[in-house]
Amino acid sequence: MCNAGDIRRGWQLLAETGLEFQHLKPSLKMALVEYPEYASVSKEEMRPALEKRYVVELQRIEQALGVSWVPGRDGGDGYHTIVGSIGPALEALSQSDFKPSPDYGYPTEHEDSPGARREDEHDFEEVD
Repeated sequence: MCNAGDIRRGWQLLAETGLEFQHLKPSLKMALVEYPEYASVSKEEMRPALEKRYVVELQRIEQALGVSWVPGRDGGDGYHTIVGSIGPALEALSQSDFKPSPDYGYPTEHEDSPGARREDEHDFEEVD
């Protein structure tokens, strides 16, 4: 149902079938946590998927702005730094056709974009 766009029904089916949220495919969990208001599981069960979704969305924002996260020492505070030239990133955001993708208006990910994906993802451990 989620692939068909009916997230509310997807949450209902999860509750009716008794499947455990943590055993779902990561892509399905990402789709479901986009609409937590229909959730049929506890906040604690959803927390890892919500945190993962946060990391993905934050990376999209960073990429669109042409910045990259530099973690602090020993888990302390970090900071953002400009990746490459910020001019092209800001120019892309100011275009009239700003929404080339359904991802909240952020330009699609390209390997040559100013903030191309990084593997460390803010030192977030993937929990699936």
